[in-house]
Amino acid sequence: MTPGDLLPESARYVAVHEAGHAIVSHYVGIEFATVAAYVEGGSFDGFVGAGFPEDIYYDTAHEEEDEDQWDGFGDDDSFDGDDDPAPEPSPEPEGDPEQEIMVSLAGRIAEARFLGYTLDEAAENGGGVADFDNVALLLLKVGKTEADIPAFMDRASQIIDEHWLQTLAVADALMRRGKVSHREFSDIISEAKKP
Repeated sequence: MTPGDLLPESARYVAVHEAGHAIVSHYVGIEFATVAAYVEGGSFDGFVGAGFPEDIYYDTAHEEEDEDQWDGFGDDDSFDGDDDPAPEPSPEPEGDPEQEIMVSLAGRIAEARFLGYTLDEAAENGGGVADFDNVALLLLKVGKTEADIPAFMDRASQIIDEHWLQTLAVADALMRRGKVSHREFSDIISEAKKP
């Protein structure tokens, strides 16, 4: 089950954007349960986050899921048609606020590199608004200003550049599957490191 429909090839940049968040998150040590990129309600979307516990919701190792288990999920407190409570979302991944700033900027950095845009040109093309809202809040939290953003962007860009082939490999998986668990993400980047 994916959060929505798979992305069309024309929206691969969305998968690269989310892969960028995941790569920088991984390399600064902020854990996450899943990364996803999809079409929902006619719009392209995605996220890197905790979501539901990986072993319940995000295990994509089993392609043949029983769709009946999702009937009514979220409508009440039942799951799988029995009296067990629905799984509780796990907390959002957190790290050092300065690391979180780099993670928030990473999606736009990866997207811009993929599209051949400068970061300013990528910003003009929309998307990632929530990322920049998050950056603004985190800057306040650590006593920094917008003038400090280029330093964070440089650090995040260095991680993306060093791990560009891994970023593209994660994006490829998102194009095929819509979502990737952290366990699968680790396998993908390990394989992409091989010569």
